[in-house]
Amino acid sequence: MPVNKKWIVFSLVTIVVMLISACSPAVTTPAVPAQPTDASAQATAAPVKPTPTEVPPAPAELKILRLADGASDIPTLDPSLSDQSISIQFIESTLLGLVRQNETTANMELSFAKSYEV
Repeated sequence: MPVNKKWIVFSLVTIVVMLISACSPAVTTPAVPAQPTDASAQATAAPVKPTPTEVPPAPAELKILRLADGASDIPTLDPSLSDQSISIQFIESTLLGLVRQNETTANMELSFAKSYEV
């Protein structure tokens, strides 16, 4: 019986602590703008906008999409048949935004796509 009382007391203390922490006001720190320390930093020129003929620099390295499942094949690309996380991840990465599933009828609708063929 003492074990049950300990759990009840522990549960009540936990609930009280959670309620007190949830009801406390949020702590906000005021944002203090950084001020320059020397006089030369205060008198800066306006930023120079690039001309339209300038080309932005190339990225330093290639961006590569790495999926969590490694080198295994993707089992299916059909959203209605996907039941593995790698399939769902790839389908969301490629199809998200083109079409969407209606929440009430479960039919596929156009989102950003103008048309599609099956």
